[in-house]
Formats: sequence, C-alpha cells, structure tokens
Amino acid sequence: RAPMRAQSAFPDGADSMRGTLRQRAGQGNAGEADPGAIPLAVMAGGFRSGMPPLPVIAGAGFGIVRAVRGNLVHRRRDDVRELLEVDDLHVRFHLRSGTVRAVDGVSYTLRAGETLGVVGESGCGKSVAALSILGLVPTPPGSVAAGGIRLEGIDLLTLSEPEMQRVRGKDVSMIFQEPMTSLNPVLTIGRQIGEAFILHERLGRRDAWDRSVEMLRVVHIPEAERRMREYPHQLSGGMRQRVMIAMALACGPKVLLADEPTTALDVTIQAQILDLMTELRGKLGTAVVLITHDMGIIAENAERVVVMYAGRKVEEAAVGELFANPCHPYTVGLLGSIPRIEAERGDDRMRLSEIRGIVPTLSDLPGGCAFAPRCPHATSECREARPPLAEKRPGHWAACWHTDRVLGAGA
Repeated sequence: RAPMRAQSAFPDGADSMRGTLRQRAGQGNAGEADPGAIPLAVMAGGFRSGMPPLPVIAGAGFGIVRAVRGNLVHRRRDDVRELLEVDDLHVRFHLRSGTVRAVDGVSYTLRAGETLGVVGESGCGKSVAALSILGLVPTPPGSVAAGGIRLEGIDLLTLSEPEMQRVRGKDVSMIFQEPMTSLNPVLTIGRQIGEAFILHERLGRRDAWDRSVEMLRVVHIPEAERRMREYPHQLSGGMRQRVMIAMALACGPKVLLADEPTTALDVTIQAQILDLMTELRGKLGTAVVLITHDMGIIAENAERVVVMYAGRKVEEAAVGELFANPCHPYTVGLLGSIPRIEAERGDDRMRLSEIRGIVPTLSDLPGGCAFAPRCPHATSECREARPPLAEKRPGHWAACWHTDRVLGAGA
C-alpha cells in the first residue's frame, strides 16, 4: 500500500495540474491491489430505467482475459491499428417537440492502453456517444442516424443484439454515471454481483459469494460481507458508485467507458479509484474513454482530450498541447473558469472568468457555429457558416474561424 504524494497547488498548465486529485486529497493510501488476485466479473449495470438488465460475463482471472481477447464475434481484422474508431457519428432523438441532434458528426479514435478524455458541459452529447458504442441508445425515440463505430475493425452498428451481448462487458464495459438507476433496487448487492459468476462461470453460490466479496474489497468498500446483504438504497451514493466501478473493472475489458466514474466520491476515494483504473490499464492494456467535467482529472489521467459542445466536437489535442495552447474560445472559457490557488495568495485576487449565455437547445441550434452567440470573437462569418474541424497546429484540431485571435488573446 503506497502512500499518495501530497502537494498543495492547482496551478496553470497541464504538467503542473497532474496530481491534482492528490493535491486536493492530501495524504492517504493508494490501496494498490494485486491484479493477479482480482477476480473477473463484469459490469454491466443491470437495471436502468426503461432498459432490461445488461448481460454479464465473467472469467477466472486476468490470465483468462488475455486468453479470450481474440474472440470478438470471430470477425476481427488483424491489420487494424486503432482499437476503437468512432466515425462521423450522428445520434438523433425524435420527440414531439422536434428532433434533438444529441451527437452531431463526432469522430475520435482510441488506441490500446490509451486514455482519451471527453469534456464539455452537461447536455453536450458525451454520454450519448458512449451509450451508442454499447448499442444502448433507447429506440425509440433515439436512433443512430449515420456514422460508424468500429472495435478492432468490426462495425458494432452492424451486429445483431446477440452479437452485441457478447461484446458488452467482455470487450467493452461502462461505468454509468447514475448508479442508483443502474442497480436493481429489489435485489441485494451480493446477488447482483454474484449472478455473473453463477451464470457465466457455473460457480456454486459459496464460490460466487467469495469472489463478489473480494471485488468489493478491491474498490475499498468497508465491511464487504455486510454490504453484500444490503440493497442499493441502503448504501451511500459513493458506495453505490464503487459497486458499479467494481463490476466494470473486474472484467478487464479492452475498452472501458467511464462516465463520470468519481461522481459522489470524496477526493481521497477519487484518487484511489483513478489509481485503480490506471493500474488496470497498465496491466491489461485497457483503453479508457474518460468522460468528465473536471479538467484536473483530465490533466491527471488522459493523454488526449476531445472537447464537445452542443453535440459537436470543437477541439482535440494532446493534453499538454491543449492546456498550453487552446485554439477554441469554448476551451479557453473552460480553462479560465478553474480556480487558481496562487491567485488567492496575492493582494490582487483574480476574478473567475465566465462563459456568458446558456447552451443552445439541441433541437434548435443556431446557424453556423453553435458557440457563436456566446463567443467574444464571433463575427458574421461565424453566424452564417459552420467552421470545419481543421488542424490548427501539429496534432491539434479545432473548429473555429478565428483561431489566430483566440491564440493571440491567450498570449
């Protein structure tokens, strides 16, 4: 059990922001676990409003995960470099009030072992894009209108539901943002976790119980055996989230979709959970799509960042490059809203910058750039034509007509 480093600032720049959670948490235990002793379970979150329980798959250990990695629907291409490719994805929700363009032409790629951060305000389409990867967009009213989602070269949008059930949990797993709606309220925690071992490993009830208890201990839930007998409503929000995290991480998936994985957790547990995810990624080469509002978590854990606004990708870059040279005014606004401790130490306190206005309704987006009504650099060109996503700097893409002004203002 290694002690976490204690630091004291929340300064500018990606490099100096790394370790942010540890800075906030102070001293604590990382709670490192022997990955070889972690049993496989999976996630899949069972009870979600309006959806049937998701399938669960289990194995006997991380060695089994390595052994079954080539079993994705028996149709894998060997020449694929990218593990996950989301290509020009469009997701629509057809409501009486109109058609909501929840995801509007979003593309990104993910390599094995990489962590991709996805950031943006609530309602920008981050979670809907992740649900689309697992085929969990409720239909109706939702539908994937266009685009492709390829996992190791296999287009997931072309798979049947039985084939997708073989992918969920084994190849792609997800930590849902709302554990209370993802856990069955009328079943005990032990039954929900143990069911995976009983059904898919043919374990007896005692063995399934022991493996489930071990998984709860991995995510540092105290009195694990007692919690096994409790129902979701008897646990705190943080404990419910840790149950979901245990179910997701236990499988050792190739891709982990982490939708606000530290929601409702205190900062010390946040650091421990993120350390656990990092350990899993290092041992198994698991790739992570980390969805969050917290730029500190992005700086701590991600290699690349995708910034989304109003269902669209507006910027993408490596973490260090994006923090040092944001090319889109929305990204500048996000970074400018972060409190700086060093600014509080002097006599002249800096006022936090704000992004004026509100997020537009996705069923009635303005013409041109969706951010134009809130942008300090907007011109008539911005209001009339949607800017294309273009490479503004090496490896740095942004959708803005006036990147030179944005960079100049930040200089």
